[in-house]
Amino acid sequence: MVRAVPADDADHRSACRRVPWQSQIGKLNVDDNGQTAMRYQVRGIPTLLLFKGGQLVATKVGATGKSDVQKMLDEHVA
Repeated sequence: MVRAVPADDADHRSACRRVPWQSQIGKLNVDDNGQTAMRYQVRGIPTLLLFKGGQLVATKVGATGKSDVQKMLDEHVA
């Protein structure tokens, strides 16, 4: 099960404020949710999955800086 990031998590909360559309950020423990990890072919940790309209549109594996996340988001804003 994906759990929402706590509202008191300042980094994630500020990221949500910068996104000009409705957004939701969550975390998934792949050890406890192996089926979901297999479904999305998670091969490394951390993995960032970006969904738009319920569809997976981008994947980034490995440590990701703010600028890389922003580029990823900018490519899929419409």
